[in-house]
Amino acid sequence: MSSVGCCAGGVAAAGPADEAGEELALDEGVAGPALGGAGDGRSCAAQPANASAALTTAASSLVLLRNGNLGTLRGMASVIVVGDGPGGLSAALFLAKNKQDVTVFAQNGSWMNSALLFNYLGLPKITGKDFMAIAKQQVTDLGGKLVDAEVSALSTSADGFTVQASGKSYQAKYLVIAMGTKLEIVKGIGLPARAIEADRNGRTSVENAYVVGWATRPDKIQAIISAGDGAAAALDILSKEAGKDLHDFDSVD
Repeated sequence: MSSVGCCAGGVAAAGPADEAGEELALDEGVAGPALGGAGDGRSCAAQPANASAALTTAASSLVLLRNGNLGTLRGMASVIVVGDGPGGLSAALFLAKNKQDVTVFAQNGSWMNSALLFNYLGLPKITGKDFMAIAKQQVTDLGGKLVDAEVSALSTSADGFTVQASGKSYQAKYLVIAMGTKLEIVKGIGLPARAIEADRNGRTSVENAYVVGWATRPDKIQAIISAGDGAAAALDILSKEAGKDLHDFDSVD
């Protein structure tokens, strides 16, 4: 079972039926695994003594759906990701998995292609090139698009953002900047060309523009941190579209 849920009052919320009419519930006294609210960053903790009452109270704000299908979203949001390193691909993966229209622009220039990873949790040893190949396959398998083109200009528009690449224009409601430290083009949307400031969800000072990885952490960065940044940005976008904080979680059953 795949589910997407929100965190209310710091307690995992069980709630109403999903789109198939099946009741979804969490075991009483057990909180969901690290269900952090995208809005305030709080985590859910188990409340054995009063879990049932807490879950009932929280149910009204729950979004808990199956198979990564956010049926309550207002529509398929368009998202452009500039950069195909761990941060950009992580954002694209979460968005594509949840049926969002996401396009990644890059030319396979990530430093990961020359890396050998010993410090990525869950992976004993892997070359950066193999890691990137697997990550890109994950994104495309779930419906994300990879465009081998250099982005030459960014600008804001009435509907969000305009991206110029290979002589063509592309429109998107959301923009995720994940292109390392070569950031001159972000001046086109009013952001600085180094160390772009962002909150813990990757939000910048420009509405619906996010930044992840080296572009916001130029001095202290690792692949696993970039991937986490990308996931946080994607969950924030999904939460905006749903109007509720979301959690993307799949279980073995």
